[in-house]
Amino acid sequence: MVVVTGITGLISIGIYIADKVIRLAGRAQRNREKCRLLKKRVEMIRDLLTELQSQKWTPDPGTGKLLRDLNDAIDEGRALVESCQERRTWSLLFRTQKKAKKFDALGERISEILAMFHIANMNLIVKTNRNGGAAAAKACAPSSAGEVKKMVSMAVSIVEEAKKLRQNREEIQQLVQFVEQAAKQMQKLQSANLRRDPKTKKLLVDLQDLLQQADNILFHHRQPHRNNTRMAQAFSCTGGGYYSQDEPEQILEVAYRIEYVVQFLPLTIILQI
Repeated sequence: MVVVTGITGLISIGIYIADKVIRLAGRAQRNREKCRLLKKRVEMIRDLLTELQSQKWTPDPGTGKLLRDLNDAIDEGRALVESCQERRTWSLLFRTQKKAKKFDALGERISEILAMFHIANMNLIVKTNRNGGAAAAKACAPSSAGEVKKMVSMAVSIVEEAKKLRQNREEIQQLVQFVEQAAKQMQKLQSANLRRDPKTKKLLVDLQDLLQQADNILFHHRQPHRNNTRMAQAFSCTGGGYYSQDEPEQILEVAYRIEYVVQFLPLTIILQI
């Protein structure tokens, strides 16, 4: 059995490595785009680990192993961004291109680990409910169930529209991938009759807002001359600022916040049961 102190240590180590990746990625001289994408992803992971730390979360042994795998992957990212601190020269050009493929492979590895982590927590919810452990939970109010159904419909619609666009931009593909995960998750939770405590409710409200932003981004990409348009920003700039829907960093901001909700919502529910 994975002991609490071991898990606490794993989470602390993960946060420490994530902080190093974020700092190094911000100073990268080569593969800047790849470093920036990894930085955004690792920021989401750090936020997730920080929440786990504050909740004193205790997983089952299998899920605990996934934390070790996640830490190893983040540390691999640290080594990659650390090697990108030198300025690019012609002699480093080939190595730069080769390293870009390593970033892609790392991204896929992180996705696989987080997907397994998510599945493990969703399975635990189903198992606990079947065993009667959800007796402490209350059924969703009709209005709440309606909200969840609406989010499922929106997420499915976004995915279907994205397939018609056939976008090959990495940030758009990631956005759609996480929206699809959110759709599948909400479909499973739709019939779970789970308690809606303030934290869970906030996550659902945030997800609804993020899905609307994702829908706005894809709508923008369906419009002609989209590079000349700018839309009011709703999530990171105060004072009525504006951002371009073609800006990869802003698209990833939405994508990784959706991934955060997808990862953390099951954990919040587990802590209630």
